[in-house]
Amino acid sequence: MKLSFFTLLLLFSYCSIAQIQFENRYTGHPGAEVKAMAQCLDTGYIMVGGSSQSIAIVRTDKYGDSLWTYSASTPSQFGFNVEQCLDSNFIVCGYAIESNSSNAMLLKLNDQGDTLWMKSHGQSGSNWIQSIVQLADSGFIGVGSRVYRFNKHGEEVWSQNTVGGNQAISMILTADSHIVYTTTSTTQASGGSLIKMDLDGNQVMTKNYSFAHFYNNSDNNVAETSDGGFILAAQPTDVSATLILKTDSDGDTIWTRRYPDANLGSGMGVIETDSGGYLTCDFSLDGAGIHAHLYRLDASGGDMWSRTYDQASAQSLAQTFDGGYAFSGYKENNGGTRKFFLAKIGGSIDVSVPELEDQSTTIYPTVSNGIFNTACADCINAPFHVLDMQGALVHQSRFTSTIDLTHLRSGYYILVSETGESQKLGIIK
Repeated sequence: MKLSFFTLLLLFSYCSIAQIQFENRYTGHPGAEVKAMAQCLDTGYIMVGGSSQSIAIVRTDKYGDSLWTYSASTPSQFGFNVEQCLDSNFIVCGYAIESNSSNAMLLKLNDQGDTLWMKSHGQSGSNWIQSIVQLADSGFIGVGSRVYRFNKHGEEVWSQNTVGGNQAISMILTADSHIVYTTTSTTQASGGSLIKMDLDGNQVMTKNYSFAHFYNNSDNNVAETSDGGFILAAQPTDVSATLILKTDSDGDTIWTRRYPDANLGSGMGVIETDSGGYLTCDFSLDGAGIHAHLYRLDASGGDMWSRTYDQASAQSLAQTFDGGYAFSGYKENNGGTRKFFLAKIGGSIDVSVPELEDQSTTIYPTVSNGIFNTACADCINAPFHVLDMQGALVHQSRFTSTIDLTHLRSGYYILVSETGESQKLGIIK
């Protein structure tokens, strides 16, 4: 059989991206199920979740090997989401059971897993925070049972009901400095909504989807796309399956993609990839057990590749700094016991921060949301370029008093001046 060069290139690309770099099940801690996972600035990973009312957090190196764990059951706590902060510490959101009441919880840990502070916020009824983002002022916005704005110490600035009073599931900070979050009702048949608001809590957009329901255990089921629109991972209201929606900036549907019906099937996470198109994850259940699925789509929603992992769920998804993908959930043993699970495919596992020629801090802060200041007056108007950690050119410009790199995704970058001096910068969004 004769294969064209293009066919061989496609086969090589598929095999490269599908190659497993590592696949770990974490048995030495109480965590049963990952709710959210993120890659850290040092290229390791952090996962949060737990079992029942016992929170569990696992921090790993870039190979997925555990560095430290955190767990607590007094007061009873559960974690839904975790993000690395501008100060390189971690913010965790969820709930805490105190005096027989469920209160929204924020937990801040340092980079060794030690507790810096824990704050709980109660209203009447059950309260929780399911998704959290840090803002440029180092404060936070969280969504779950309500929408909350906090200062950098975790103290409440304001809170308000979600639109329609429905449960908020997943949230992002957009390029135009707004908040977009998904909501869902308690019944699958009622559908879901996409909400956009400013940072003062004023509603800018509401789009209802009568045909789509957002699964209440999904992590990153909404992502902003490079064209200013959104990509959503959901579930049809009539069956258990995965439904992917591509929308414009107003939330109007451009196309949808549906994957085969499956018991408990639902889109759990979706991202736009650095190379274009999208990657989504879900899981399904049948007589043989539970199965995690990854689906790679092109920009129009067409199939590129897919992969299945048996006896595992996929509930959180991330593009890694080296161009690969990581996903997490839980993996069952033969007895059905669930434990944290993390896998990475594609990319190069040997990602490290290169030695820099000059570590003098002429650009500050060294970690920000993408806006940096120039401390060197003699540098003004001199050219510079920015490389990603694989050495690819991602930006070039001339020095001004501020450097705007907000169009780049979270991660480490190297800024190189015309004289060859270089400085490592971190971006967290």
